[in-house]
Amino acid sequence: MSALCPRCTAPVSDSARFCGSCGVRLQRGTAAPQGERRILTLMFADLVGSTRLAAQLGVEEYTDLMDRFHRIGQAQVRTCGGRLLQHYGDGLLAAFGMAEEAEDAAGASIAAALALAERIPDELDGARVRIGLHAGAVLCRIGGGELIPQVTGLDVNIAARVAESAGPGMVRATAPVLRAAQRVVRVTADPLSQETFRGFDTPVSVARVEALSGPGEDARTGLAERDGVLRSILTGRIGTTRTRAFLVEGAAGMGKSALRAELVARSGATMDLIQIDSRSNLTRSPLYPLTVWLQDRFGSEEEQARLALRLDRDHLEALAEARGAAPAGNDGATASLRRTRRIEALVALLHQMMTEAPTTMHVDDVHWMDDDSRSVIAGLLARGVPEGSRLVLYARPDTGIAESFGPAALSVLSLAPLSDSASARLLEAEGEALDAATRARIIETAAGNPLYLRALREAARNNGGTLPGQLPPSIEATLQSNIAATGELRHVLQAAALIGRGASLPLIAALTGTPPETLRAGLDSLAARGLVDCSGAEVAFTHPLLRDAAYEMLPPGHRRSLHGRLVPLLQDLSPDLCATLPEWLADHALQSDQPDLCIAPCIAAGFKFLAAAHFDLAERYLEAAEEALARDPARAQERVQVLTLLASARVQRLGFAHPDVERAYRHLETGLEGAEMRSGDRMRALYGLFAHRIISGQVRTCVPMVRQMALTADPAQPHDRLMHLVNVTALHFYSGRFDRSLAAAAEVEAIYDPDRDGRLFLELGADPLISVLSARCHILIRRGALAEGHAAHDRAVAHMAHLSSPGQDPWLKVVSGMAEYATGQDATARRNLTAAIELADRQGAAFWSLVARIWEASYDCRDNVPDAPERLTGLLAGADAVGLGVCQPYFWSSLALAHHQQGRSAEALALSERAVRRIAATGEGMWGAEVWEDRARILAAHDPTGAARALRLSQAFRTRSGTIGRPAPPAGPATVDPVARSIIGA
Repeated sequence: MSALCPRCTAPVSDSARFCGSCGVRLQRGTAAPQGERRILTLMFADLVGSTRLAAQLGVEEYTDLMDRFHRIGQAQVRTCGGRLLQHYGDGLLAAFGMAEEAEDAAGASIAAALALAERIPDELDGARVRIGLHAGAVLCRIGGGELIPQVTGLDVNIAARVAESAGPGMVRATAPVLRAAQRVVRVTADPLSQETFRGFDTPVSVARVEALSGPGEDARTGLAERDGVLRSILTGRIGTTRTRAFLVEGAAGMGKSALRAELVARSGATMDLIQIDSRSNLTRSPLYPLTVWLQDRFGSEEEQARLALRLDRDHLEALAEARGAAPAGNDGATASLRRTRRIEALVALLHQMMTEAPTTMHVDDVHWMDDDSRSVIAGLLARGVPEGSRLVLYARPDTGIAESFGPAALSVLSLAPLSDSASARLLEAEGEALDAATRARIIETAAGNPLYLRALREAARNNGGTLPGQLPPSIEATLQSNIAATGELRHVLQAAALIGRGASLPLIAALTGTPPETLRAGLDSLAARGLVDCSGAEVAFTHPLLRDAAYEMLPPGHRRSLHGRLVPLLQDLSPDLCATLPEWLADHALQSDQPDLCIAPCIAAGFKFLAAAHFDLAERYLEAAEEALARDPARAQERVQVLTLLASARVQRLGFAHPDVERAYRHLETGLEGAEMRSGDRMRALYGLFAHRIISGQVRTCVPMVRQMALTADPAQPHDRLMHLVNVTALHFYSGRFDRSLAAAAEVEAIYDPDRDGRLFLELGADPLISVLSARCHILIRRGALAEGHAAHDRAVAHMAHLSSPGQDPWLKVVSGMAEYATGQDATARRNLTAAIELADRQGAAFWSLVARIWEASYDCRDNVPDAPERLTGLLAGADAVGLGVCQPYFWSSLALAHHQQGRSAEALALSERAVRRIAATGEGMWGAEVWEDRARILAAHDPTGAARALRLSQAFRTRSGTIGRPAPPAGPATVDPVARSIIGA
């Protein structure tokens, strides 16, 4: 769009110094155009049949018609507080909500549209206009100096399509406009309908608007926790002080309109009412709110006659002049004197009415009031509110309001935020129930503001019962109007919002380029408006949603640039905070979309969260660092380090068996090809690939990988040797060669140095010492050396505490429980499994939670729990999905035993066959003794020869592992059939 002249709104070129239509000098700044993301209400108006009119009229007559149309449109838009952005041919575009009147932009736009649709036929010889209204997010640019802002965005096009869809003389509005307007005024409109406009795939809710009347939803909403304010106004007493004039202060949405409605309802039967609405047509015209009331109250001939009896001639003439009549005569009075007479006449009338009968005078939105109207209120206060009457003013928090009328003239009552309990009651009164989490989030986000509670409740209702990620437009528009009303200080608010945590005065000053003294004065002004709190070391917003709104006003490009400028400022001005909270610095770097800025902060944040077992967060930052490093081949070595940490995070979150973990280590292996090869990097990749392979249950195929690690390891590097020995321990552990496993574990314990090796778990996903101690614990318990096994367990627990890394604790509990059940310590085993599940769930370690649940269901199968086979089958399907294959022979054998105990012989035989074949195929022999013993039981009644062979194989595995097995089952038919008992007994 072209820029427009501020005086006549004619299009002007970017290079023009004067308007070609009216000649006004165009004051243009030299700075680059600035922009803000704003929630505005847009109005498109088109003159219907302009082509036909052009054909019927001459060029001069048609041009004159268009000029008159544009002048009428501009005047009506301005009267209703809007801004004409562009006139083109037979149409015009206006926006509402750019100035302080934005709180009621939707209602003002409807008022302007209805008035324009009514005026055009009367003033343009029967011509008719069609008008479309839509509210949404637009990018608002100001080209320089005083040029008219330009708006762009998808919602601008929607507004144009809505206008196209309207018929002659019709006003149509979308749902966002209607919902916002209905907060302040009653809108008469057709039911909403879904329409898909040209060029759009998504339908838009739109309706024809007929009229505006009466108060809106805000005035009809019940009160909560306002009894004290009501009592003070109704009784005329605050504590022991008697008073008749009040200023009720409250932020937008805090319930001022609802309070006024309640006061009117309570006092209407006993007191006369005078209600002045400073939002009347949202104009700045002198005395307009009062003259609107004057017209409504004394508009009839009967009321004018009564008015004539009350006032003298001079006052009556002054009131007529205030209502727009020409001066009654030329008495030589200057314009200034006539203005004073109008104010004095209104003061006299109001005071007389409040003296004649007990009257409550309500003046809403005093912060919108023009200077002359304020002078009337000041004059009334100077005379004194008569006995028995009340004057109640309503305004946003702003100390300037009370001071403008004199510090002692008004008693200030502040509407405090609602308590959580009152907020909960208000939500319940709104209708359908919310789940506890959503209700709590709404209450926390609204921070006691009734309007925000209702808007967030509506947003949740429209979003399937959960809050959407973005602010509801009604809230965002209200907050933006508060921010925009601060003028140039909005840039300070936006900078503080962008900084967020740690928004100190030096940081804001550096980011905005504002001298500290000037900034301090500006912050004091913002604090006086109730927008920020500057009492601490950081600038804090008084409402959490204010920060969101200020931040969202920044257009994306400018926002990214500010984040980029902020990163080095944070490093220079807040180095300690950056070291303690590297994620703070990383978040700003990521928002800048500048890869070089992101790498170091993201690595630091990833390392921090990895050490604290916050694996999702660790992955988020490490992935961002890896993505940035992948763009720069010269930094391949740094990328290898990040890939190592990333693989470790995925291991600890998903377990070594998960396909994503294998991909992470394959990715690391690929990354090594482009980097300077080091044995440690290669060993880490091999370590992870080995772990993935062995957890999948493919034990035999791990032998070549262990040999490769032996060849790759640098003897001079302790970490290389540790990684090799840990995998040797694991290989022999799962193969059932427990002597060899213990020997390798002993070597790890001998060379492990906590000071040197204590952080190795961050790169590997598991601490080497804890890994081998868990193997030692399991083996010793299964061999009957309970005290030594539990001592190994306790050493591992103590070492975890020393590292402040509980990530391996679930596995330690599982591996202990496995051994305890295998030796008949069922109660202890189950306690360990329950603890492992609870701990894994708290850590978000889904892999270890699944492992523990599988073992728990496996034991239920062996204990003949009725639903156990179905549970275990489902859990094993989940294990297959994540690549968990280790110990499957034992699990299938448990299922086989359960089917055998429940009389399903065919299923039992098939599962048992599957289990022993798995051992033969994979070389996983740690449970060979148990699996073959189960098979002997199953075969005993049908194939004694096969059962005897199975029993011999079971004993061979037990001899190799040195384990003792479970105690012999007690005699009796209830436990096992006699043939099976005789075989097992043999």
